[in-house]
Amino acid sequence: MQNPSKIRQGQRINLVQVNWDTLISRYVEVDLYFHTSDGPVRINVKAYVVKGMSSPFILGNNFADQYWISVIQQERGCNLEFRDSGRRMVVENSISPLFIDKDGHTFKV
Repeated sequence: MQNPSKIRQGQRINLVQVNWDTLISRYVEVDLYFHTSDGPVRINVKAYVVKGMSSPFILGNNFADQYWISVIQQERGCNLEFRDSGRRMVVENSISPLFIDKDGHTFKV
């Protein structure tokens, strides 16, 4: 980050899937900008810091639910839809190879 935010102490969270079994409690407040063809969508979030995480940033389902973001998957591609603004942006759907088994599954039920 060019101008990193102050790291703050938050609630203790035990992560299981992101970085195996890690306890985190530090976060930063940041503005996330999603660039759509109709202009940017800004969302201010508390982002928890995970030491040694292989992805630079992960937005989970709870984030999408809280901010009314839908993942629209179609044959021609994948989009995020910001329902409160009606804006959409094209995204690339990817899965980290760290959590894929030999059969290509991220989890089994």
